[in-house]
Amino acid sequence: HSVKIEIDNLKSRILVMDYAAKFEAGQTYAEFLQTYGNEEQRRRWAAVYDQVKLTQAQRDLLAGFQRDMKILCLSGTWCGDCVNQCPIFSHLEAASPRIHIRYFDRDASPDLCAALSICGGARVPVVVFLSEDGAGLLVQLCPAHRIGQHRVLHNILVDRLHQRVVAHRLHKN
Repeated sequence: HSVKIEIDNLKSRILVMDYAAKFEAGQTYAEFLQTYGNEEQRRRWAAVYDQVKLTQAQRDLLAGFQRDMKILCLSGTWCGDCVNQCPIFSHLEAASPRIHIRYFDRDASPDLCAALSICGGARVPVVVFLSEDGAGLLVQLCPAHRIGQHRVLHNILVDRLHQRVVAHRLHKN
């Protein structure tokens, strides 16, 4: 019963946020790091970024996307989970001209933080996949504190992206 209440609360928060407008106000990966990261934080993010390598199969899958995918990422440059996961998102975006990610600092975006709170808490990173038109369809909400290792998150994201491509293809037919 408590799970249903949490899901209902999450749905109500999703409906009141204009995610399309919010997406347009977001920052690219580089802009986000430049704006919110200090020198040490940028160094840590760069070190993880340099370690991430997509497989050829993953690059092929991502390059084959035919429809645009807008993604919001609520993050913090100070957050260890964000350091270990957000650089992966940047690699996913670089592998496909159809993936567009905008980053938001948790503390500088109280409206988005409130809309995406998990069990009443301000967790980061939180990733929201929007519908192609940005209407606010939440495909996945992924709190890092529940995922743990960035490799697992990487696999989940690629699998979810693949599922979305399949769903779009089925919908078109």
